Amino acid sequence: MFGKPDFDQLAPVVDAFSLMTYDYSNSHRPGPNSPIPWIRACVQKLDPDANWRSKILLGLNFYGMIYGTLGGTAEPIVGHSQPYHCGSGVTCKPDQLVVNMENHFEQQIQKTGS
Repeated sequence: MFGKPDFDQLAPVVDAFSLMTYDYSNSHRPGPNSPIPWIRACVQKLDPDANWRSKILLGLNFYGMIYGTLGGTAEPIVGHSQPYHCGSGVTCKPDQLVVNMENHFEQQIQKTGS
């Protein structure tokens, strides 16, 4: 895995580094795609003294993920997706997760009497 020793060796002779800062979570551990504290930690791990930060290009996500309620499933939400069809018997609650700086939607389907 690429780390600080590699970065230190290459920084003087490379124009830029592409640091991909997404896909933090997965289907078995649902959560934010790119929490801000994690992005910051990734940059600081490579360049703690901020000597070469101008050479770090952040790869940011422009999609979301929808996770199955039982885990093990995940699919991307992109511009043309409409995963949140809130209608009869369905509650959708958007909120802002301040710590991760990402939007969060929770969808609950209400069961009707049997």
